[in-house]
Amino acid sequence: MKHVFEDILIATFLVCLWEGMYPGKAGWVGFVDVGCGNGVLVDILLREGWAGRGFDARGRKSWAGFCADTQEALEEKVLVPFLLDGEGGEGVHDGRFVSGTFVVSNHADELTPWTPILAAASGCPFLAIPCCSHDLSGAKKRFPPPKELEDSEAAGDLRLNMNLSKSTYASLCAYVERIARECGWVVEREVLRIPSTRNVGIIGRRRTGEVDVAEVVRREGGGVGWRERVEALRKKEAVGH
Repeated sequence: MKHVFEDILIATFLVCLWEGMYPGKAGWVGFVDVGCGNGVLVDILLREGWAGRGFDARGRKSWAGFCADTQEALEEKVLVPFLLDGEGGEGVHDGRFVSGTFVVSNHADELTPWTPILAAASGCPFLAIPCCSHDLSGAKKRFPPPKELEDSEAAGDLRLNMNLSKSTYASLCAYVERIARECGWVVEREVLRIPSTRNVGIIGRRRTGEVDVAEVVRREGGGVGWRERVEALRKKEAVGH
């Protein structure tokens, strides 16, 4: 029940955001929900008339309960960024998206810090809702506490809580925001009204210029060990609802 209400509220935020960005759906390319989990968010957005798709390392039993259109929009794939080795193959997504596709990363764990990087590489706006703390290799990591933002960084935020704590979650959000800024994004932040303590939405819809995202990945450790970790995710037993 919690997850259903949570996804309804995230969908509500996205629809409101998109209606402002794409009046009358002008310029709408579609969305992709990376690490879509139970698929409920994808289903709601499709029912609301916003075309898109989702994929996850493991299929969910809940997918079989959706209508045919939603089932067709959900895929079982792991994401191995083309910036690492360029290898694709069956059941692998290389992290390239059609330019303009809106990338949704909702509690996507290992994919969270990759979201602003891959979005920048393909010219796609994004929403990331961080949850668990991982670096670009997919390993769990505790990041340094966030520093107070400069006025120029905070000016474009939708609603910024300037009293950031030194918690693991606040540190993760600060890390993802820093990665996004290094990729050229003008970062906006919203505290989402969802039944979760992991409720910060990090939004990128404008960029200050082109950036070599491969260099950003290199500075952050190069993502060494990513493929092995995501392959291990695929081998885990599929979960239920």
